[in-house]
Amino acid sequence: MKLKSILLLTASSLVFANSYSQSVVQTAGKKYVLLEEGTGTWCGYCPDGAEDIERNIEPHFSRCIVASFHNGDPMALSPDDYNNDYIGCSTCMGWPGGTIDRNTFSGSVEQMRPWESYVATDTGLAPKFDVIMKSYIKSTHDSVFVKLTAKCLVGGSGTWNVNVFITEDSISSAGANGQGNYANCGCSHNYTLTQNPPYDTSWFWHDGNGVAETAIPTAHYSHMNVVRAVLGTNIFGDAAATLVNPLAGATYSKIYKYAIPSGSAWNEMNVIGLVQKYVATDVNQCPIENVIKSKMRLMGTANILLETPSVTNSFEDFTVSPNPAKNVLTLTGTFNTQTSTETTITIVNSIGQVVFKNTYPSGGSIFNESISLKDFSNGMYFMNIQNNGENASRKFTVAK
Repeated sequence: MKLKSILLLTASSLVFANSYSQSVVQTAGKKYVLLEEGTGTWCGYCPDGAEDIERNIEPHFSRCIVASFHNGDPMALSPDDYNNDYIGCSTCMGWPGGTIDRNTFSGSVEQMRPWESYVATDTGLAPKFDVIMKSYIKSTHDSVFVKLTAKCLVGGSGTWNVNVFITEDSISSAGANGQGNYANCGCSHNYTLTQNPPYDTSWFWHDGNGVAETAIPTAHYSHMNVVRAVLGTNIFGDAAATLVNPLAGATYSKIYKYAIPSGSAWNEMNVIGLVQKYVATDVNQCPIENVIKSKMRLMGTANILLETPSVTNSFEDFTVSPNPAKNVLTLTGTFNTQTSTETTITIVNSIGQVVFKNTYPSGGSIFNESISLKDFSNGMYFMNIQNNGENASRKFTVAK
């Protein structure tokens, strides 16, 4: 084998040796907002809320994450901590209800619509925590492992918990999941989105039968953002000693496992990781500090090398951006190490030549450096990161 081929094979191995079929997402210093919707198939007003989310929230607020908790129907959780134990709304009418980061409004957490103004306000806040979430899905699609890390950005007095939700999209509204609809129902519950001009703009206006409440045709409706599981102890999450009166820079990681039910549409599922304040004596003082979401279908299924992630892994996360890069490459990493160690970065080109190598002094668990690409030619490059005796690899492209 020619030397050039050997070097290229070695460089490529740096990338694929650590291909764990994973998804890594993080808030990266930005504030993400959690909209928790209370809904149910029996609730004839709830299509109005689903439409509000799809028409007014999701297209305009990319950092708003939605989790819909069903009540009183086959999609409801058991126990239903959100509706019954949290907002105390197991039999309330006037839905869809919703909480925005579980903040209080007029002394109560439960918040009716409109949601948009509250989402806009919270999206503009400076986050107190970063959330980093690494997810692995088994090749058999029967379970997913989630490693959630909360990192305190601003120290404070109090207690914070972590949690993970599993949600599912595109659930058929056939059969027992048929969604009731009051739009154009010809009954006292009939609702309109627009009073002036005097006609309704609801997507489901023509799905009423003109006499009484009726289920929306399955071709016109799918249940989205449905919470299938809360992996923490309950909706208040799990405690962490390092998140009690934490100092800035304090971190905590916890691993969760979810067994995907047989026959479930795993590729329509999402993983939501969050950190929230916790006051055991007052559920109205437990706001969500930050949250992140990952689609299961983006996790991949091939080359599973690590199906049970370990909290002792040195590399919590490591990203290179932008990719493709033009002038500067930024390296950001989080290391889960007991003692800080130096980090060595080695970059080789597509024919295996070392074009960059530098060792950076220890700097705690956070790594953030930039590399000038002034002397780099266009093409593909392979990076090796070494820290605490472990290696990870990344591939990037230079395009000037």
